[in-house]
Amino acid sequence: MKRFIQGEQRGQSTLPLESLDDYVSNTNPVRVVDDRRQQIQGS
Repeated sequence: MKRFIQGEQRGQSTLPLESLDDYVSNTNPVRVVDDRRQQIQGS
């Protein structure tokens, strides 16, 4: 009797872009939030 089902290989895949910033466009509203956060932390 088999105890485990043989499945697909689940090795770690690599992302085509190097950072999360590469996924977010310059016109995305999250950029405004990030800029404001940096202003608050810099004060």
